[in-house]
Amino acid sequence: MAVPQEQLDRLQPERSGDRSREASESLQRDVNETIRASGARPGAADYHNATEQLQRSGILPNVMIGQFGNLDRDRSGTLTETEVRQAINDRNTPFLAGVAARGLRGTLREMGGTVDPSTGEYSVTRNQYEAFLRRRQQPEARPGETPAPLEATAPGQQPRPGASRLPEAAPQTPEAQRQIDILQSGRGTPQERLAAVTELARQGVTRVTLMDSNGRAVECRIQVEAVARGSNRNYVHLFARGENGREQILLRGIGQDGNYTQQQQANRQAADYTGTNWNRARPNSVLSGRPS
Repeated sequence: MAVPQEQLDRLQPERSGDRSREASESLQRDVNETIRASGARPGAADYHNATEQLQRSGILPNVMIGQFGNLDRDRSGTLTETEVRQAINDRNTPFLAGVAARGLRGTLREMGGTVDPSTGEYSVTRNQYEAFLRRRQQPEARPGETPAPLEATAPGQQPRPGASRLPEAAPQTPEAQRQIDILQSGRGTPQERLAAVTELARQGVTRVTLMDSNGRAVECRIQVEAVARGSNRNYVHLFARGENGREQILLRGIGQDGNYTQQQQANRQAADYTGTNWNRARPNSVLSGRPS
């Protein structure tokens, strides 16, 4: 079977990252169903060629993210090495899930997951999985092109395998990285995301570089300050630098004793947890944490 070229071409909109999560996953389902309806069984060469093509065009990470549900067979919210092997060996696996599984071979252990001490089985949560793949959402550099800048690494520390280097040095402690992954995943509640900002500030982190849905690096500034002198209530802000170089509110709230509420606008109406201008310009941005 030769995978229909037009089916892989249909995935090109995935590269921009401007599609909503629902639209993205719907497109991938359509491609899977069309290939399955052809009646032919894909072979090793088909998987190999499709994986290479999607990697070259920068689409593979988006496909991997969209196929998490097909790979996570027990619907546990975590992906294990056994599930990846099952997806590869099961002839009924949707084609794109098979491509994603093959692309994950040798990569799952780079995602910051955990090992079951009794079985040695490695697993990653959906947040860890998505955060890692968003850092890789860049097409391969073609001859003569300059590769994307790579992520800065803390002094004396080796870079994480597969990580892209960013212009701003991000904190490399496991706890700080866990908070960054919460902000990048787009799946936490506003309160959980504000708690992540607060914890990063507590660790002395004032700037981080996050990856948006389209794999673009976004420089962000963290600011946590008391509402008034002596108050135990804090303004919690995450600012993002837009394409014009100006900062926009990405996330905002009031923190008090580990609880988070909305700020008030001048008209005393509750302000959205996510920035109005940011959401207007990027309605499907994973960094806003809004459902898509």
